[in-house]
Amino acid sequence: MHFERKCEMMEICIAISIIFVSACIHGIAGFGFSLFSAPLLCLIFPIKIVVPTMVVMSIFVNLFVFVRLKEKPDMKSILTILIPGVLVTPIGAYALKMADERLLKAMVGIFVLVSAFALLFGFKIKLKNKNLSYVLTGVLSGLLNGSISVSGPPVILLLRNEDKDKMEFRTSLTSYFLILKMITMMLFVFSGQLDWQIIKLILFLIPGLFIGVIIGVKIGNNINEAIFKKATNILLIAMGAIFLMKI
Repeated sequence: MHFERKCEMMEICIAISIIFVSACIHGIAGFGFSLFSAPLLCLIFPIKIVVPTMVVMSIFVNLFVFVRLKEKPDMKSILTILIPGVLVTPIGAYALKMADERLLKAMVGIFVLVSAFALLFGFKIKLKNKNLSYVLTGVLSGLLNGSISVSGPPVILLLRNEDKDKMEFRTSLTSYFLILKMITMMLFVFSGQLDWQIIKLILFLIPGLFIGVIIGVKIGNNINEAIFKKATNILLIAMGAIFLMKI
């Protein structure tokens, strides 16, 4: 019994460390929290616990970043992406039944890698119709959200392609993720997937999240603009690589 408790506390300590590092990355870049923490937490806890935990923790991390940035988001642009994304999410869930999940992840990984390397070397696509580009990005984001529970890559790539400064980039991403995760959390609540075991785990992990995101936001606010853009491109490359490794 004592050994089991010791192992459980060891797992919690490792999980807190994972959350701390992931929250720090998210605070700097405006994305990456779930991407880096979820695969590692799945090595410790069952996926049925990890997924709802990540949704709730993502709300906390994005809300904290949003408040700390003190930048007014462009809600019109965000909603232009968000509304189509929410509407097509059920289609993405249906697509998962019809398509091979490994193939979808491989396609996303290759797409993100190619796009990230292109942005890293200065290649950008000139968008003739901004509203249409935002709607299509929302559709792609929603399809991915419904099929493989990953909504970020299309939105991140769009904002990087538009060469937004670091504050606008982080505020836009944070606002988008915050609203989307709140909608997702409501679905988990209504379906009864948020139980006391998950709430208890969240309470253990929150201190690591807050300390990590405080440090991350401070670093992100003070980092040089050019370094920030290169760092986000490198994170995108890591994102693509992680997708391919998870196949």
